[in-house]
Amino acid sequence: MSFLNEGPRVDRRLLFKSFIAPSKLLATLLKQNITVLSCNCRGKSIIDFEDVETFIRDIGIKDVISYDSLCSLEGIEFYKNVLNNFPKKLIVLACSKRNFKDIADGMSYPLENLYVLEIQELCGFVHNDLFKATEKAKRMIASYIAQNFSQTQKEVGGIVLARSKGLEAT
Repeated sequence: MSFLNEGPRVDRRLLFKSFIAPSKLLATLLKQNITVLSCNCRGKSIIDFEDVETFIRDIGIKDVISYDSLCSLEGIEFYKNVLNNFPKKLIVLACSKRNFKDIADGMSYPLENLYVLEIQELCGFVHNDLFKATEKAKRMIASYIAQNFSQTQKEVGGIVLARSKGLEAT
């Protein structure tokens, strides 16, 4: 049994449009007990997190938790409490992967269910334009979700193929 990621290339612009105007298929696809934990770095980021959280809810993820500073001692305790509730899959929108993965590993949370997107480093700290930083963050989130959560398996001649459901939504 092998997984092949070959096949038609995905036009990311079309895929992103499917996330902006989600189809019924995409909305049902994402009801996988996914929790998103978002950190706004004490308001120091230029990203509009209210807009990002609305975007995440619009694509079908209802469990979006916002925290002011996940890197603080209180934030780390909050993060540990979220992990203790054991969400099936957790996406953390923050600045650094290392801290969050180390804490989760120390708490025996399965790392294959933890996804950390460094949107502060890649969007918030490199742009000085609110709109561009926020739109880039949304594109990253949409791409990341499509890559990690929209895979379906289809068996053809004894070989399991991975196929993106994002293609079916366009």
